[in-house]
Amino acid sequence: MTPEAELKKFLVLLLVLVSIYAGAHTDVGKNLIKDIQAQIFSNVFADKEITDDSEGGTEKENWILDIFNKKNPTQFWISGNIKINGLSNYNNLTKEQFFNFRKYYVNKTIFNDRDYSPSEDVFGGINENNKWVGIKAFSCIGPNTLAYQSMSKESKFINNPSILVGIDYVYFPKEYMHCSESDYLLPQKMSFSKDDRTFYLTYNIPENQKERLFKLVGLNARDLGFKYGFCRKANNINFVNQMDNISKNIYEFKDAIRLDASCGVKGGCNNNISYQEELFFNLKSSPATFELKLWREKPNDITAKPDMNFSIILE
Repeated sequence: MTPEAELKKFLVLLLVLVSIYAGAHTDVGKNLIKDIQAQIFSNVFADKEITDDSEGGTEKENWILDIFNKKNPTQFWISGNIKINGLSNYNNLTKEQFFNFRKYYVNKTIFNDRDYSPSEDVFGGINENNKWVGIKAFSCIGPNTLAYQSMSKESKFINNPSILVGIDYVYFPKEYMHCSESDYLLPQKMSFSKDDRTFYLTYNIPENQKERLFKLVGLNARDLGFKYGFCRKANNINFVNQMDNISKNIYEFKDAIRLDASCGVKGGCNNNISYQEELFFNLKSSPATFELKLWREKPNDITAKPDMNFSIILE
């Protein structure tokens, strides 16, 4: 056990002993308890940088939150690099198993909330004990009876809740491509700045995939409450609908996991099948960038101060 963990447990024990000795209902007892609680919170909620080697604490180190959860976790957001979790295979999971999986990853982020529950609007349509679209099918081989093999493509979002808005291909490849799972759109690095409330996400677009049609994906934004978005700036991006897109108006994300019959697998596959042409785009050249404003409630106009900023760099 680390010295810091030892200190936390010692402080809790001390709090209990003082409560018994001084009496929780006396003025002296109450004041002592408040002093010790203040010391506990100063240790538990100390800002720490998230790096590639640290996720900001383990579940064992966060045990104290279950006892003294007096403050809103959003007050303790930190700046630094964010670890990007790997992919998973979700095939044949029950909905309960999936929800527990999702909660685990959300509780490893700055959106940690003991009351969090996956949105039914986003994840309620999951067909449990079923297949999920794999990344190789979506990048290379297209729809077929083996489209569920390889890691599940939606896991790059579900395992990384901090990717409030990411990118994906709109369709399966038009024809078989000689490529591998590494040619899928995987995020390369991510960071968060507390000062300007901005996430920064970088993708390295595979050269053999740059001609494809892409879309912005707001799956995590919708699930975590940031339902509305506006692109205040885009470079080297060509929106499919140039007259009506997310850089022209505020849009509500509609992303949701549903059963997709187009994957080629008997019985269909779980997949994000939202279709919002306002979010479809092509790359003009690299690097390309998006600067997005996100809101929990729909603002009156695009000049409103955002609840969160999100920047995407496509290299």
